[in-house]
Amino acid sequence: MAETVSSIDAEIITATDDSSLPYLVGTDGYVYLGLAGREFLCNTTGNDFESGNDTHYIYGDGANVTEPELNDPRNPALNISDLDHTPAYIRFAPLASDPKDHWLLERVDVTVTGNNGSKVQYSILAGSDRLWLSADSGLTVHLKKI
Repeated sequence: MAETVSSIDAEIITATDDSSLPYLVGTDGYVYLGLAGREFLCNTTGNDFESGNDTHYIYGDGANVTEPELNDPRNPALNISDLDHTPAYIRFAPLASDPKDHWLLERVDVTVTGNNGSKVQYSILAGSDRLWLSADSGLTVHLKKI
């Protein structure tokens, strides 16, 4: 029987505002994590994706996201092996009321834990680089398996 995903922990860090930047770095738009052929809404009860925010989004066992039942990798069950056959990514969706919204992503670290305890990890922007996501610059960044 294939090992299934029991939880996903996605740490997403928004950069800190800086007067030299052309836009504010935070956003009220939507952010999605794509894994194993599904997307998961990154949202907690806090004010996500504001300047300097460092938030863990947990799905499945120990979930802390809003709408945990709709964002549960256990229903339908995702297989760990599916991680090798589909891209892993972060996708930004600006609010329809603010299509010129920009978001400055500083870093993403994701750990997928299987029901047998195995772990698969992804990361992007681990150095000093940051990436603007917007309708003007692109809305998706793919994660690298580490």
